[in-house]
Amino acid sequence: MSLVEIKLTVRQFFDDIYNQRNLDSIDSLLTPGFVYHARGEDVEGIENFKKWISSDRAAFPDMQFTDNRQIGFSAQEVEKLFPEVVMTDVNGYKSVDYGRLTPVLAGGVCGAVVAGGRCAGVGVA
Repeated sequence: MSLVEIKLTVRQFFDDIYNQRNLDSIDSLLTPGFVYHARGEDVEGIENFKKWISSDRAAFPDMQFTDNRQIGFSAQEVEKLFPEVVMTDVNGYKSVDYGRLTPVLAGGVCGAVVAGGRCAGVGVA
């Protein structure tokens, strides 16, 4: 399968299932062993995904996906390390304040291992 075909398949997945809310297309778009990774969950199998997506659509009825290229970090992953730079709106959507994250990215991440009150190792990435 070419890169163009892969992109078209993924675009159809998001457009049919999320934007058009066409759950009937799930069976033709997904493999039997399909796994969906979202918000720290692994949803395994087509039937479980149908239940999950129905619940997700009910919780976020206005959510739409575009095929515009977007570059960024997963707010849920950033929140685990730097909760102070992640905002959650009234609908539960999360976003990253990249301006507040810039110093962390520019300076690297520093970590230390302490054992018995003494540094056992320090790392700067």
